Amino acid sequence: MFKKLNDHMHEGNDSLLVRILKKHNPKICGPTINEKIIDNFSSFSSVINASSCIIKRKLGVTDSDVLHLKDLLSLHKILSTERLYDHNIIINKNDVLAYCYAHMSFKLVEHVRLIYLTNGMRCITDEVHQKGTVGEVYMYPREIVKRAIELSASYVILIHNHPSGNVEPSLEDLNMTFKLKEMLILFDIGLYDHLIIGANNSYSFRDEGVLVDGT
Repeated sequence: MFKKLNDHMHEGNDSLLVRILKKHNPKICGPTINEKIIDNFSSFSSVINASSCIIKRKLGVTDSDVLHLKDLLSLHKILSTERLYDHNIIINKNDVLAYCYAHMSFKLVEHVRLIYLTNGMRCITDEVHQKGTVGEVYMYPREIVKRAIELSASYVILIHNHPSGNVEPSLEDLNMTFKLKEMLILFDIGLYDHLIIGANNSYSFRDEGVLVDGT
């Protein structure tokens, strides 16, 4: 039911992450760091998205090593965003999920983002709509519809994260999805999908048949 992010923590004897660190700092003991990663983190993403103090304490690495990992996170965000905005490519779910995981999967509070699309399924823009608390966030459908009209968007992808990691939609999530869809339809704009993002998993209203189509 839920899609897992394919984080390959191990390639050969050392994890990919360890190999990256060793290139930056040859003094690092690969097997020791590898063991600490396995004991303390669930994925590559969970390491680089952790706070600097947690990375340093859990892995026993230097400030310079942590900065190097944070540079990887910044690069990941840049690449996923560039891919989203490549107008030579029709947007697809893998690109959207890569973008979502890079920007939202380890947020400590709920965020709502919108991706506005052309009729040809190319990204016009992506925007943060609201920031909430650890357990809830409010959405304002009128503002979303207004913005979609301003951008001459044909489709909208609604995205929000669940810091708990449980990506199953709540009743409120379902109600808000249907309310937004109905309001967008009045202006001939389709709600293409609503994605709920966890740390390493996601829920697609479209894939699960909750949103049958984009209009």
